[in-house]
Amino acid sequence: MCGIAGVVLRRADPRLGATLQQMGDALAHRGPDGQGFAVAAGGRFVVSSRGADLPAASVGLAHRRLAIIDLSDAAAQPMCDQTGRRAISYNGEVYNYRELKKSHLNGEVLKSESDTEVILRLVAARWTAALDLMTGMFAFAFADLERTKLLLLHDCFGIKPLFYLAEPDRFAFSSEMRPLLTMMQHRPSADPIAVHRFLRHAVTDADERTFVAEIRQLPAGHALELDLDDPTRFRVFAWWQRP
Repeated sequence: MCGIAGVVLRRADPRLGATLQQMGDALAHRGPDGQGFAVAAGGRFVVSSRGADLPAASVGLAHRRLAIIDLSDAAAQPMCDQTGRRAISYNGEVYNYRELKKSHLNGEVLKSESDTEVILRLVAARWTAALDLMTGMFAFAFADLERTKLLLLHDCFGIKPLFYLAEPDRFAFSSEMRPLLTMMQHRPSADPIAVHRFLRHAVTDADERTFVAEIRQLPAGHALELDLDDPTRFRVFAWWQRP
């Protein structure tokens, strides 16, 4: 498993890199093989292994890596495309990435042997239509500066966790709730429906509710599309339907 996180702010903040570092540190147990951070500055993503080295920005991604498929630095995340205007932070495995590489990326020169780069190229070209091609378990964040969109994706079985916090001036997401809880500007409150459901039926993931009222989880088979220019504008929708 890996850990992913990120923040979208209403305006650029020089403290964003430190915030991303804090979120990554809280996910260190999910990825002992490395860490990476990326922020959008000057129309392109700037990537660093240290959050403190990043410039002021309003869009940022964090990643804690558990290296499995491609162990080289070429597969480090967040990973950007060749233009520097798209970046992905990804947790999971797409089982058919080799087949997709042959059938849909034939002739393209890739810098790694990872499934991450295949996903990056496919989503850059096809956006949500790429999801119908992929078989696996995954949760990922894809930031596209040309589309001015952030896309959060959850696999159809909901195997990889993905939580988000929506506030008036910022939107944040993470593989776990802990990084989001440390960011909250007020004391969190319990969601009575989620608590009752757990105590009565021992159910914890029936929908988007969590034990914390302010934090939601992206349901299985769903996507969240957010406007990078306005973190309060986003929509959640199902990209997969049960046959």
